Amino acid sequence: MYYFVITFLAFNNNYLSNRELLKSAQEIETISPKTFYDYIDFSIQEKIIYKVDLYDIKKQKIINGKSKYYFSDN
Repeated sequence: MYYFVITFLAFNNNYLSNRELLKSAQEIETISPKTFYDYIDFSIQEKIIYKVDLYDIKKQKIINGKSKYYFSDN
């Protein structure tokens, strides 16, 4: 299941909220929200992926809820 979550994040290249991300993943594979978010949090803590929030340059603010995940090359 962890492999599915990491693969799903690798092929997702849109800024999505956590709810939209989970809904897209659940269309492909049945996974509980807790498990999905735990796998993402674990990957962030272990520096496998980085979470990048959507930023509005004009207003110089982070847009709440929209984020994208990038993989580390360490």
